[in-house]
Amino acid sequence: MTSMEADPVRLHYEERGSGAPVVILHGLFGSLSNWRSVARYLSESYRVLSVDLRNHGRSPHARPHSYAAMVCDVVRFFDEHELSSPVVVGHSMGGRVAMHLALTHPGRVAGLCVLDVLPTGGPKSEIGNVLELMKSFDPAECSSRREAGTRLSEQIADEALASSILMNVGRARDGKLFWRLGVEEIAADFDGLSEPAPQSVYGGACLFVRGGASSYFPAERESEVRARFSSARVECLEGAGHLLHIDRPDALRGLLAEFLRGFD
Repeated sequence: MTSMEADPVRLHYEERGSGAPVVILHGLFGSLSNWRSVARYLSESYRVLSVDLRNHGRSPHARPHSYAAMVCDVVRFFDEHELSSPVVVGHSMGGRVAMHLALTHPGRVAGLCVLDVLPTGGPKSEIGNVLELMKSFDPAECSSRREAGTRLSEQIADEALASSILMNVGRARDGKLFWRLGVEEIAADFDGLSEPAPQSVYGGACLFVRGGASSYFPAERESEVRARFSSARVECLEGAGHLLHIDRPDALRGLLAEFLRGFD
């Protein structure tokens, strides 16, 4: 893990609705755009703020790409938007950020919804290989996103992963394609994303949702959640892989809405 000091960055965000605040944090290689349908649904009853974490979407690129740095960014975001204690919804890497936040700043979080990620472990080794591929792949060499997608799919066997990575290819004003992701920054600190959540306990309300067909959160490891989140409720979405919001969107929205009613 890097020992670099973390200067917080100003996060890009979208806001919808009114009521009790809910903050949504996406996963690695994702962005707030992946969660717009969930945000729209929840905004019928809540003030929903979806953010792009550092090195993702339209937020700045900066090192270190660590949980400590991302927590600093999120705390700054809370302060800028006068959010004393929102409910935080986090998927994958965003879920780990949410857990680190709750365990280090418990008074800043009213509750957690953590989606298909454990407090321990990190991204799968093949993700590191994909990052190395991305470092050597220059989107500017492609004339269209279709060409970029074809070239990526030829080198990344996982179709869903290749598709999610393609979403990070943007087009500049001069027409050239570029990585929205801070590829170099994420790759430099990739090993740090395996850092376990702090060895403390958060007693606030927590909903953990795992995908029944996902390898990221095996049922036999639920004890790792309850060791740090004493009030955790764990639900399983059968048939869903790691991308719960894509595989079982209606079921996921229902679980989130049910949990959030406790904060009305």
